[in-house]
Amino acid sequence: MIKFGNRLGFFVLGLFLPLIHIFIIVEYFRPALIHKHERLMNLGAIFLLIALLSAGIISSYWIKSRVENAGYLYCRNASGISALARTLVYTKNMDICEEVLESKIKTQK
Repeated sequence: MIKFGNRLGFFVLGLFLPLIHIFIIVEYFRPALIHKHERLMNLGAIFLLIALLSAGIISSYWIKSRVENAGYLYCRNASGISALARTLVYTKNMDICEEVLESKIKTQK
């Protein structure tokens, strides 16, 4: 059984927020530098956000295709979605999928 979480939100926050903090610190200590290159920095931040989202989506599909090509089957009933992440479960056969689903139901009770 393979189980992995798709956390695109954490991927973006983990890389984009530190860059915003760097911009804020530089603007505090060197405001002339920020005003001189404001348009370039805005375009860079927008490009970075789009690149991070694209990288997260592409890597998710790449992992999914690799797992499915290895012979694993997607277990929809055992997979789940929360507010911040999507958990995908893959198994070699559907009997294991049913066992995982039964254990998931038992832990929820």
